[in-house]
Amino acid sequence: MTTLLQDLRYALRGLLKSPGFTAVAVIAIALGIGANTAIFSVINAVLLRSLPFPEPDKLIAVWQTDVKRNINHLPASFTKFTDLAEQNQVFASIGAYTWGTFNLSGGQEPEQVYGVKVSQGLFPALGVRPALGRWFLPEEDRRGGSDVVVISNGLWHRRYGSDPNLIGKTIGLDGRSATVVGIMPANFQFPDGTTEVWVPRVFENNILTQLQIKNGASYLVLIARLKPDASLEQARVEIDTINDRYRQQNPGYVDALSQLNAVPLLEDTVSNIRPTLMVLMGAVGFVLLIACANVANLLLARAATRHKEVSLRMALGASRARLIRQFLTESLVLAAAGGGLGLLIAGLGVRLLTSANLDNIPRAGQVRIDGWTLGFTLALSLSTGIIFGIVPALRASRASLMDSLKEAGRGASESPRRNRMRSLLVVGEVAIALVLMVGAGLLLRSFIRLAGVDPGFNPHGLLTMRFSLSTARYPQPKQQERFFEDVVRRVQILPGVLSAAVSSFLPLGGGNIFYFFHPEGQPDLGAGKNPISLLGAIHPDYFRTMGIPLQRGRAFNEQDNDDATRVAIIDQSMARRYWPTEDPIGKHIIYSRENITLEIVGVVGDVKYSSLDSGANNEMYVPYTQRPWPNMTLEVRTASDPLAFAATVRAQALDVDKEQPVASARTMDRVVADSISQARLTMLLLAIFAAVAVALAVVGIYGVMSYSVAQRTHEIGIRMALGAERGDVLQLVVRQGMILALIGLAVGLAGVFGLTRFLTSLLFEIRPTDTATLVIVSLGLLGVALLACFVPARRATKVNPVVALRNE
Repeated sequence: MTTLLQDLRYALRGLLKSPGFTAVAVIAIALGIGANTAIFSVINAVLLRSLPFPEPDKLIAVWQTDVKRNINHLPASFTKFTDLAEQNQVFASIGAYTWGTFNLSGGQEPEQVYGVKVSQGLFPALGVRPALGRWFLPEEDRRGGSDVVVISNGLWHRRYGSDPNLIGKTIGLDGRSATVVGIMPANFQFPDGTTEVWVPRVFENNILTQLQIKNGASYLVLIARLKPDASLEQARVEIDTINDRYRQQNPGYVDALSQLNAVPLLEDTVSNIRPTLMVLMGAVGFVLLIACANVANLLLARAATRHKEVSLRMALGASRARLIRQFLTESLVLAAAGGGLGLLIAGLGVRLLTSANLDNIPRAGQVRIDGWTLGFTLALSLSTGIIFGIVPALRASRASLMDSLKEAGRGASESPRRNRMRSLLVVGEVAIALVLMVGAGLLLRSFIRLAGVDPGFNPHGLLTMRFSLSTARYPQPKQQERFFEDVVRRVQILPGVLSAAVSSFLPLGGGNIFYFFHPEGQPDLGAGKNPISLLGAIHPDYFRTMGIPLQRGRAFNEQDNDDATRVAIIDQSMARRYWPTEDPIGKHIIYSRENITLEIVGVVGDVKYSSLDSGANNEMYVPYTQRPWPNMTLEVRTASDPLAFAATVRAQALDVDKEQPVASARTMDRVVADSISQARLTMLLLAIFAAVAVALAVVGIYGVMSYSVAQRTHEIGIRMALGAERGDVLQLVVRQGMILALIGLAVGLAGVFGLTRFLTSLLFEIRPTDTATLVIVSLGLLGVALLACFVPARRATKVNPVVALRNE
């Protein structure tokens, strides 16, 4: 311990005597460790941390797969849920839920909140209990059961002032009085952090009719807990058996050909974000490698100036192991300082990440610097110190007094062997920087293409708001129709409003519903086999308000009411797919589930409803007067800033019904931006890491060339004394640096072809080996390397031969 303290004191004194060297080394290490710690904190929260439920490894999610269309991750039907719950032998409990919005009223201004309808078995499956009150009783999860609700801790604080006597009281929920029977713990988030209410009776759905549910309409997510002695494989075997039995017993159901599948709940939760996080973790790992190479180069250069010191120590009896320990102590001191600063950088990075839009990242609210992150930073700092310190320590400990005197006699030029090691480190830095730059370039070009996709509508100057009418307050379709008609009429006459409409779905806004259909004249393939179409109920002014072009036929009008012929408008892709050589106007479409015939009266342009990178769907529109819908979005096109109209539009809606909340006032520009927020965040992070990598690589090249010029001052002086021109010296130094850069590019290109394939799932309309990106990035990196070589080369041309030789 005494020797260790001596080494620490000596290391600190030595580093403080070289503040420039110490600052560069610490900053390089801090950037690498800080980036790694920040990304690890996200990975720890999202991928590594167990789900916050008892025995989380026993929890599984059950999804449905459309075998015919090869579509995974689909919800299940109520019929399949009940069959699975009654027939399985491997689940201790099983529950189901479906998303929704709920209107809170009474006492305060009406408010719309996100929530879920759940089965009575869901919370027992999760293994959690309310912090106050109880969970639902079996009799409350049946037709005719009491109206009860469990609310989140956040809603309890925000709207009800943490009233401890709220349990047993009633609140206004969707036009009914619901009794609060439970309040969940503060840290409970399920299915996600936006959920604030849970109500029973998943068989009741505001959108799907009971007829549809009986025919196998799929809308439920299933969560099950395995019995203590049951395994996931046993569950899958039993689910396959139940699938086969379901197909035999329900041949006419639309989900009869679909297959239920079981996956661990944690894997299901993070499956979509895992590839992105793994790419980012690989990127920051590369940044740390470049930082280590940089610091190793600095230490090699520093060791080259300490040959006399090392030789003297060895002459006085110091062993090689003792010298290695001394040098590693200095490296670990640097790593500790860099780790401390890196932790501060990581804290800032985590704060910036959590303030960004992370709605697409599950459990993003749990990202923080915790004990595991601190442990990771400590381990990373120690291993980093050893990695970048071991080679310089081994090199320096080989010195001898005789070698030191010989090298001094030759002028302090560095031995080829030591110079080769420093050159290899620079080659590695350039190679890794190229890989990161190509990755960032690919994501940038991909994002530009994605952002440039025509969504099929004009998002500029468009305001949107959401309404969810309760069937208790508006039980009749005509009442729902009248409410939306009154709202649209009031909004349309506002000064500055160009047009207004309502629709049952919003492009890029989620919540889309698909229906089976078959075109008239073509064979009806039966339940589950017919093609599917996105169906939306719209106001006659919807296309004009959204800026969707009418290609053929006519738009809806006031005559398209419930007493008139049922009509539909389809998109261009659907028209080309089913009537490639005919005019679709006047043709008919039949709902295979409800057997409703629609006459096509118009064709409009294709619209991106699911995502900007989605292919062409079958899209079909019907008048909302012929198919009233309780959940609608209001679209308002304005002559100026749309958000400036939000308060006025909201006031008009409240004048129609003061108990009806208006939610999610957003511009369509914001909706479009939110739909590509994950791609934007990934691109920005990788671009930042690539920029840091390039900066470190440039510092590395500059450091090697500067040191080389300093070591070769005697040689350059002789060359100039013998007649070498300044241009010759400039060319000599630049050529040396550019050879290293070119070798690094060659190695990096090999790495690019091997590693960028991991980006395939993150790219849009661009190949991982895109030639243009490779050429542009390679030339850019060569240009930066040339600049890093030019500065020390220009300094070399100013060497005075007389002064250089006199100093020798």
